[in-house]
Amino acid sequence: MKNYNSLALCLAATACLSPVYAANIVPNGDFSAGNTGFTSDYSAVVVLNSMSLFTEETYAIENNPADGHFLWQPIPAGNPYNTVNGDMMIVNGAQAANQIVWATAAPISISSGQTYFFESYVTNLSPPDAVSVAPAILSFEYSYNNITWFNLTTLNLSNTVSGVWQLGGGSFAATAGQVSLRLTNQQTAATGNDFAIGLVSLDLQAVPEPSSALLGAFGALALLRRRR
Repeated sequence: MKNYNSLALCLAATACLSPVYAANIVPNGDFSAGNTGFTSDYSAVVVLNSMSLFTEETYAIENNPADGHFLWQPIPAGNPYNTVNGDMMIVNGAQAANQIVWATAAPISISSGQTYFFESYVTNLSPPDAVSVAPAILSFEYSYNNITWFNLTTLNLSNTVSGVWQLGGGSFAATAGQVSLRLTNQQTAATGNDFAIGLVSLDLQAVPEPSSALLGAFGALALLRRRR
């Protein structure tokens, strides 16, 4: 008799470890290649200790926010959207609006007439396991010429708990063959304006919720059991 319990564990593990996006065309959109493939108005820092990210308008590419700031939300399991090393963009927000947190380093080739989904998973970091009093407010923007920018949507992390990933973004109909993308922060407070970006995606399909992969795995298990 086949060991269906082992198969269940295998399916569940595969679902947990597989990327939740389909064909992301953003270079290094999951930050698995480190601090490359994007630009920022913020200053990059190397995390040497748990006080490395105390300065506003700084960021680091690391796998646990608490390593760079001992008052932030620990995410020891790493970025759930990156199966390579769990890295994410960990950010201490600026006290000025419209600062570019993340932007494509070069235009991305797309197909005119197609509908694309520009999305990102983000979470608050401060205070840990609680709701921030002044969370990040991220604008999703795109441009065909790097001069005129369109605001696609805004993700306001108000009333969300630190460590719980939130999906923001939306879709747009492409009218040119190349597009540039950026995320700007509209929050100007110093305290609470701290967050992590786990994934930035541009795709012809929407990014699914993490639970959908698990539901697929357990659905497959149920089907196997019915066939025994």
